[in-house]
Amino acid sequence: MAREALRSIVRLAGQAPSRLRPLSSNVRPHEANAFATRATLLMPLVDVQVVVAEGTSVPDGTAKALADSLATVFASAPRRVWVRLEQLPAGCYAENDESGTVLPVFVRVLLADLPPAELLSAQSRAIAGAVAACLIRQPELVHVEYAPPGRGRVAFGGELLQ
Repeated sequence: MAREALRSIVRLAGQAPSRLRPLSSNVRPHEANAFATRATLLMPLVDVQVVVAEGTSVPDGTAKALADSLATVFASAPRRVWVRLEQLPAGCYAENDESGTVLPVFVRVLLADLPPAELLSAQSRAIAGAVAACLIRQPELVHVEYAPPGRGRVAFGGELLQ
């Protein structure tokens, strides 16, 4: 009897803990936020181009801060949001009929699939807010562009995203 109990304890102790979130009472997975769709969990690739004043640059660590902040927006697992940060000197940027200095941010988002239309507007506002907070800019100066869906045309490590 003691041996059976010991075997049972050892067997249970050797099992890996569950890595899944608990199920709700109606047995559906909990949603972290409205953007936690299958598409956004797969591959947010985000290019951020920051117009910077002459002689200035974004601080070290900004790309990591952007990736972490955007991971929250996309409800992504660790190492599933990729950010490429580029700086554009203000002298290389212009707007027609603009007399003052405007320092916008351009964000291009590549997802496996675009979210449903009803979520796209809210997601773009959340992206603009997250990027603006990281770069200490006004959200009105953050312009979000969605690239065509990447499924079937983007490969990770040589593996085409299907």
